[in-house]
Order: sequence, then structure tokens, then C-alpha cells
Amino acid sequence: MIVRAPLPDEPLKAFLGRMKRNNVCSSDAELFRKLASRMSIEIDEASRFNPVEFLAEVYGVMPILFVRQHTMMPFTKLVGWFDRDRGEVPDLVNRKYLSSALRIPRPHAHLCPHCVVEDMKFRGISYWRRLHQLPGVDWCVKHGVALRRCEGIDILEQSPILASDSSLALDDDQVAQAREHPLVARYARIAEGLLTEIPQSLHTADVSVLIRDWSKEQGLRVSLNGKRPLLSDRVAESFPKAWLSLHFPTSTRKEAGVFASWIDATWFSRKVAASTALYVLALSVMYESSDEALNALANLKPVAVPRKSDAHRTPGAWDTGEIVEVWMKHSGNSAAIAQDLNLSNYYVRKRLYEAGLPTLGVSAGIAMKRALLSYWDGVSLSTACESEGADQAAVKSFLRVATKRHLGALWTDTASSVSTNYESLRPPISQ
Repeated sequence: MIVRAPLPDEPLKAFLGRMKRNNVCSSDAELFRKLASRMSIEIDEASRFNPVEFLAEVYGVMPILFVRQHTMMPFTKLVGWFDRDRGEVPDLVNRKYLSSALRIPRPHAHLCPHCVVEDMKFRGISYWRRLHQLPGVDWCVKHGVALRRCEGIDILEQSPILASDSSLALDDDQVAQAREHPLVARYARIAEGLLTEIPQSLHTADVSVLIRDWSKEQGLRVSLNGKRPLLSDRVAESFPKAWLSLHFPTSTRKEAGVFASWIDATWFSRKVAASTALYVLALSVMYESSDEALNALANLKPVAVPRKSDAHRTPGAWDTGEIVEVWMKHSGNSAAIAQDLNLSNYYVRKRLYEAGLPTLGVSAGIAMKRALLSYWDGVSLSTACESEGADQAAVKSFLRVATKRHLGALWTDTASSVSTNYESLRPPISQ
């Protein structure tokens, strides 16, 4: 059996694909069995298998080394909520992140044609790189050229030199304009730094307070309603509209002075994390250089946050589980929720934003439910949202907050209200 080591910055999924090609294996399971036999390691296939832990044992390194050097999790899982008052710390090797270890932030992969040529010249093979998969960065930082886009769920398992034959060229002029824009260039440097330089995960509350305090110093509004501009206004006016709309489509619906949850949630919510790319957007306008931004994150001071189980409950307040249930009942319509619970619409909207749930109109809520059903039926999330006319950001927000019980209830409720036969569907998302 041919046993190779991962190459620098090679994604784990791409490494497994290369190993399967070298050893004529048709699946990950077959590769792991061969590796286990070759290295005299016992594996229990009956239990839930963790490829990160197994490969770490094969190569004699700590599992976290594989995570930090060969997965996108240092970027995608950078910010999260954990109960540090009880000694809880983020564990990227935890089994709940099993699927994330092989995932990239986009439904497609990117490669640099110049890197492919260099790889073939100096290594005799070409390989994928994590840095080329960062959301919003459409060029190779090393060569300064536009990346090429490769479609396919398992495209990383193919050799880049073969995948490049069917790859799609990005718009060179558009990429060049974005690369030369100071804020987009800063965004790219910060994103790269978060993937490779920040050694630990960050608490949602700490990052939220950092952004909120800066916004206050800048005279920006840090409330849902008011007359002053928001962070979302600053972002919308600072970044190139073409680049912003391409990578953050929800930004196209931004109205001046109106709270935009897709980016303002970065300072509003202390419990539910936004996507890392949105924090990078905020940091790009907050600091004059990427070094300042990375240093600020490295020196974050913990803020006091009430534990989820000890959260203060006032009359009419409800916990996150109850929020999801009432949100589902009224398809995300804040006015209907407020009327049902005899609460003010402002209070309901505030609690929904805190929980990371979108506020939707009636038709938008129905479209989102249909998109979720299509997603569970095996359709990609982007395709499901596009075909059903659903807001992809809203669907992602719901998936981040909902539990398996909530998803099962939503599936049952929605499947019974549409004409299609959904008996074969089973929500694959687990807590």
C-alpha cells in the first residue's frame, strides 16, 4: 500500500481523494481498512468513525494538528458559544464536527492554474489548497491571478490537473478590481490569517462586544431602531457593490438606516454566531490593517455572559427552544408571533435577532419550508432556495438554531400541507 503524508495546506477531503486514487480504493471506508491493516491499528466500524482521530493515529500526531492544518474548521468554526463559566472549551476534534472536517465553505472548489503548473513541475502531482477555498477571495494570493471554479460535490477528490479541464474561468477584470480594492484586499488578508494564525476558537459574546464598542465609538447605531446609520450601512458604502452582491447576495436588499440581520447580527447577538465571513467583513472596516484586526482578536478579553441555563426570565420571555417552536408556528412572521403572545412586535423582533432567527413574511415562510424539504431530499441548499424562491441566508439562520426535534416537527407539519409525497424524506441534520 502507498502511504503518503498530507501536503502543505491540503484539505483533508482532497488528501483522502489522493490516497484513494493511489491505492485504487472506491470509498473512504476501504481506504481506512487498508490503512488500519498496513499500520496494525484496530478500528471499530460499528461505532461512529472519526477520520481525523484515525489519521492522527496513523501519522503519530495530535488530532488537532490535522484539524488546524488540513480542514477549513479553523475558519468556519472560529466563533461560537460555549459555557466557559463551567469550564467548557471548544473542541474542534469533537465528533459533532465530523462532517465539517471534510467540508468547504462553498458548494464548489477553486484552483489556481499557476499553482497546478508549479506543482507538476516540482512535485510531479497537483493538489488542492485550503487558501483557495476561502469565501470572498477569488484570486490566488501567491500569484495574484483569478482562480478557476470547479463544480461538483466531490470535486476535491479529483486531481486538480484533471478538474481544471472542465473548470470555469472567473471574470479576470472583476477579480482584478476586487483584488486592488483596499478593503477587499484587507478582507482577504484577514480571512487568510483567521485560517492559519488564530490558535483558538473565540466566544460569540467577546467578538460581539468588540464590534459593538467600535460601532459606538464611530457614532453608529447599536439598536434595532433609530436614526443613526448602522454597521451594515458602513459596510454597504465601503465595499464594491459588485463584489459584495456576488459573495453576500443578501446585501442587495440593504436599505439605508434599516437593521440588516445578515451583518448587524455580528454586534447584536452574543449567543448565536454569524458566519465567519461576516465577522471578517466587519473587521475589515474596523481596522486599518489586517495585523491590527488579528491582534485585536488574539487579545480579546472575556466578557461576562449569563449561562444559557441561568438566563433571566421575565414575564413573556421564552428560551431558545420555545422561540424556534413559536417561530415555526407562524412561519417567522414577527407580527403574528407578537399578536399570538400578546407582546410588542419590537420585543419579538429583538428576541428573534438574538436567537439568530430571521423575520419573514407569510409567503417567504412557506417558501423556506418548501426549500428545506427539497434540501432534505438531496438537492443542494442553493438550488433548493433558488427553485422555491427562498432566502438562503434565512434558511441557514434557521438551520443553525433548530434542533433535531424542531426539524422533525417542521418536516411533519410541512409535508402534510403540500401535495408531493414526502414519506421517504428523513431530515439528516442531527444535533
